Amino acid sequence: MRVALMTEQSGKIRSPGITVRPEENMASRLFSDTDLAPEELQRHILSTYMNIRVGIAVIGIVFPFVLWLGGYVYARLPLQGSMSAYYHAVGYEG
Repeated sequence: MRVALMTEQSGKIRSPGITVRPEENMASRLFSDTDLAPEELQRHILSTYMNIRVGIAVIGIVFPFVLWLGGYVYARLPLQGSMSAYYHAVGYEG
């Protein structure tokens, strides 16, 4: 839980690592100037994009195995023909 402290001298709200003026709203913070140079910003955007792509690829590769193993362990289901078939499959009733 974060605790914000109001300082009487400056009128700013202090939180661990964050300083925000009370009159600022979300839009002004989103569209304010950043401290990153254009090259750094471009590098940051590219690395974020690549990390998201790698994360989605890992999920896409791992999920079928997790689904198969989970279906076998929890419901004694044999290997289904597709991932969608696990939704409609009837498991072990015992």
